[in-house]
Amino acid sequence: MLTYESADQLLTEPDARRYLHVIILNALRDKASQLEIRFGEDGGLLYYRIDGRDWELTPPPDEIYPLLKDAVRA
Repeated sequence: MLTYESADQLLTEPDARRYLHVIILNALRDKASQLEIRFGEDGGLLYYRIDGRDWELTPPPDEIYPLLKDAVRA
């Protein structure tokens, strides 16, 4: 469960975990029904679904991408 009492708590997270949590929080804010991260050799793709339509998000930064899969698994 994502529970933050302040922005400072979010800022203390490791970069990949903080990035993932911000994506999840934005999806919740936008009332997305689905969030998908597609991992590929050339980088990751992020999508979420709102009102039956898929929206592609900005790809994760190159320095975050290699750590993102482990953050999702955790």
